[in-house]
Amino acid sequence: MLDIQKEIRYSGQIKAFKKILDTFEKTDQVHRILVLGCGDGIEAGYMHHLLGARVYGVDIDKKFDPWAANYAHLQNYDGRRLPFTDGYFDAIYSYHVLEHVQDLPNMLAEIRRVIRPRGFVYVGVPNKSRLLGYIGMNDKSIYRKIRQNVIDIIKRLKGEWDNALGAHAGFNEKELSQMLRAHFRDAVPVTSYYYSVKWKKYDRLLRIMHSLWIDKVLMPSVYILASD
Repeated sequence: MLDIQKEIRYSGQIKAFKKILDTFEKTDQVHRILVLGCGDGIEAGYMHHLLGARVYGVDIDKKFDPWAANYAHLQNYDGRRLPFTDGYFDAIYSYHVLEHVQDLPNMLAEIRRVIRPRGFVYVGVPNKSRLLGYIGMNDKSIYRKIRQNVIDIIKRLKGEWDNALGAHAGFNEKELSQMLRAHFRDAVPVTSYYYSVKWKKYDRLLRIMHSLWIDKVLMPSVYILASD
């Protein structure tokens, strides 16, 4: 039986992804999607159901959920070269993965290689400029959220607020955009679209925050859509 908290978490993320597809791209042209860093594969399985596309997932040394394996093509890989031919995917979905990658230039080059011309890449990472994180994670207890935020504060005070130093820092919107623009012509921030779906009941407040630019430090994560 699937974990209801995972279902709530993943369905919200995927619905936000779909809204962004509908807003910026032609969803009907998306037939093959790669979930980069798919974990146990459940998110990839949900994505197949919600989007109707053929969904593939890769992760390092993971045991995949049997339910997910019935609906998505899941496989382990070495963390360096993606096991797909050039231009194989219409879209790549990377949700809170890049902050964990050691050889980021190689990974971005691999993403570029396996995406088709005029395909697109959707990337979400923790917001390095955030005041608080982990707010919308339904599968973490209040205690775990507080504990992780305390750890983050200590890392900042010690001058270790960097992914390479073991912090769960992520990237700010500018950093992530610049990294993606090294490989793609466009890198459009879509953070506000993401949260307008996931936190729909706070839409008015989110619009105010966005208009005042304070969302740059209040949003726990940032999201970018990159394309040619």
